[in-house]
Amino acid sequence: MVAIHALTRGANLGLFIFGILLNMMGPLLPLIIIDLELSLTEAGTLYSLRGAGIIGAVLFAGFFSDILGRRRFILTGALMWAVGFAGFALSSAPWIALGVWLIIGLGFGAIDTGLNALVAEVNEKKGAALNRLHFWFGAGAIMGPLFSQGLLSVVHWRGVFAASTALALFFFTYMYLQQFPAIPARTASPWSNIRHVWSWRIVMLGFIIFGYTGVGTAIMGWINTFLLEALHTSAWTASFVLALYSAGLAVGRLACSAVAERLPYERLLLIIAALSTATMAASLWAPVVAVSGIGFFLTGFFFAGLLPTSLATANRDFPQLAGTVTAVLITFGSIGRTVLPGFVGVAADLHSVAAGLQWLMVITAGMVAAAWLLSTFRVRT
Repeated sequence: MVAIHALTRGANLGLFIFGILLNMMGPLLPLIIIDLELSLTEAGTLYSLRGAGIIGAVLFAGFFSDILGRRRFILTGALMWAVGFAGFALSSAPWIALGVWLIIGLGFGAIDTGLNALVAEVNEKKGAALNRLHFWFGAGAIMGPLFSQGLLSVVHWRGVFAASTALALFFFTYMYLQQFPAIPARTASPWSNIRHVWSWRIVMLGFIIFGYTGVGTAIMGWINTFLLEALHTSAWTASFVLALYSAGLAVGRLACSAVAERLPYERLLLIIAALSTATMAASLWAPVVAVSGIGFFLTGFFFAGLLPTSLATANRDFPQLAGTVTAVLITFGSIGRTVLPGFVGVAADLHSVAAGLQWLMVITAGMVAAAWLLSTFRVRT
C-alpha cells in the first residue's frame, strides 16, 4: 500500500537536503578558487557544468518517469549526489574537479524532477502542496551557507563535501524503503507527450522558471563575493545575508502555500514577479549592507512562489502528464542555472561581480512580462 504521507515526508526531506547541497557553495567558493587555482570564469564553470548535468537528467528522468515511474530516478539521483560530492572531495586536478560537477548536476536534475512530479501526482491541491514542498528547499537553503561556513571552522573545505556525501546516502536510504505509486500503463511515447503539452503558455511558464532558477542560483553562488567586493563585509556577514535571502525563500513559500488556492495561479505569478524585481534592484544598488540584507530577504520572499506556482499551473493544465510538464519546465530552469551564473563570472572578469548581477535585472523584467501575458490570457478552470 502506498503511504502518501511517508512519500511526502521523503520529498520534503529530499528538497531540504537539496537546498543545503545547492546553496553551500557561497562560503566555499573563495577557498576552492585559491586551492585549485581557478580563474573567476573557471569558478563560474563549476555552476555551468552542474547545470549541464541537470539539463541531461531532467530531460531523461522527467520524460521517462511518466512511463517508468519516479522511484528509480529519485534513487539514482541520490547515488549520483554521493558519487559526485565524494569525487570532488578527493579530486586534486582542476579538470577532474570541474568534470565531477557534471555528475553532481545529474543527481540534482533527477531528484528535482522526480520529487516535484511525485508531489504533483499524489496531491490534489497542487499549488499549496508544491509551495509547501519548496518551503523545505528554502529551509535547506538557509542551512546551506551556515552548514558550510560552520564546518569550515573545524574541517577543510573537502570535509564539507564528505559531509554532503553522508547526507546524500541518508536520503537514498529513506526513499529506498518507501512504497511508490504503481507505474501506470501508458502507450504514448515521451515525444508525443511533449508535443501534447507544448504551447505558448508552457514557454511563458518556462521563461519564468528560467529566470527564477538562473537568477536565484547566481545570487546564491555570487552573493558572498559580491558583498565582499562591493560593500567590504566580513565573510560571516556575507554568509548571514545569504542566509537571509534563503530565509525569505522559506517564509515566502509558506505564505504562498496559504494563498495559492485563493488566487488564480497566473495572477499570483504576476504579483510576486513584479515585487521581486523591485526588491532585487534595491538589494544590488544598496549603499550599506543592512539595506542590502533587507532587500535580499524580500527578494527571496517574493521569488519564493515563482517556481512551485509555475509548476502547479502546468500540472493543473496537464494532470496526467506530471513528469513531462515538470521536465519541460525544469529544463528551462536548468538552462537558466547553467547560463546565468556563468555569465556573472564572465562579467566579473571583465567588470565586476556587481555589474554581472545588475545585468540580470533584464531577466527579472522579462519574468514580469511573461507573468502579465499569462494573467491577461488566463485559462479559466
